[in-house]
Amino acid sequence: MKPPRTFLLARIVALALLVPLATSCSDDMVTPEEPPTIEEVERAALVALYEAAGGSGWDGSDGWLSDAPVGEWEHVYTNADGRVTILALSHNGLKGSIPVEIADLEALRSLYLEGNSLSGPIPVELAELTELEELLLNHNRLTGGIPGALGNLESLEQLMLDRNELGGRIPPELGNLDNLRFLSLWHTGVSGEIPRELGRLPNLEVIDLDENRLSGPIPDEFGDLPRLRYLFARDNLLSGPIPASLGNVPTLQWVRLEYNRFTGPLPPELARAAGLEELLLAGNRLTGPVPTEFSRLGLLYAFTWLGNDGLCVPSNPEFQSWLGGLSLAEGPTCED
Repeated sequence: MKPPRTFLLARIVALALLVPLATSCSDDMVTPEEPPTIEEVERAALVALYEAAGGSGWDGSDGWLSDAPVGEWEHVYTNADGRVTILALSHNGLKGSIPVEIADLEALRSLYLEGNSLSGPIPVELAELTELEELLLNHNRLTGGIPGALGNLESLEQLMLDRNELGGRIPPELGNLDNLRFLSLWHTGVSGEIPRELGRLPNLEVIDLDENRLSGPIPDEFGDLPRLRYLFARDNLLSGPIPASLGNVPTLQWVRLEYNRFTGPLPPELARAAGLEELLLAGNRLTGPVPTEFSRLGLLYAFTWLGNDGLCVPSNPEFQSWLGGLSLAEGPTCED
């Protein structure tokens, strides 16, 4: 059965009315904005840093906020594509905080912000800078702990956080930084135990943990660090024995462990570290005679053992002759 003529007319009228309505809606639609270019994103990130860190009071800020290419802004360096690769704002009077927008500088390789008065936390967003090789935030007033996410910075070679007020514990995630060569956390207020995961860093050369509240032992895994040269952990609350495994590190040169709570005798295995130049152990609770094997350390020039609980050096002429050849030798001789 055919629909009534009145129904068909109503459909025709309705459709006729919809045509201009659709045209009107189409005219009112907002055209989506073009996404910002990489250059615009990076420029905005630098402006955010300027505003968050008191740029108007910086010692050097020529060109900042101008229309000039960001590579012409003072202390900003770019590559051939105009991407920001280095921010060199060390000792430049920065005050305020580190903005999260820094993470938008995706080609950044070096971030030098040391020697300023920056405060607040280290943005966890910095972990997104996968090209970053050097992160120098030392000598500021940063707080809030060390983000474990920094362990995602797979290209990182230098992490310098010393002379801040970070507190908290050393995140074990830092043990994922296979390219890390220098780790400096001295005087940062960190506490708790040294993570064993740091003992799996294949390229680590320097670890500085001086002047903190660290406790517990030095991980035996530190003896597996094939390139370790300097081990600094003075003025903490570290305890337990000096690890014999440190004698397995052929590159080891300076060991500074004064003013802790280490106990027990010195392991003779430590004398296997033939490249050792400094061994500073004053102010602990070590006991017994220094092993005679130490006289094989032909490169050692500084050795301190005073202020322990009976740690002393042998009185035999051979050992004493070797000891006399050192530039620095402080501590008692064993009584016969």
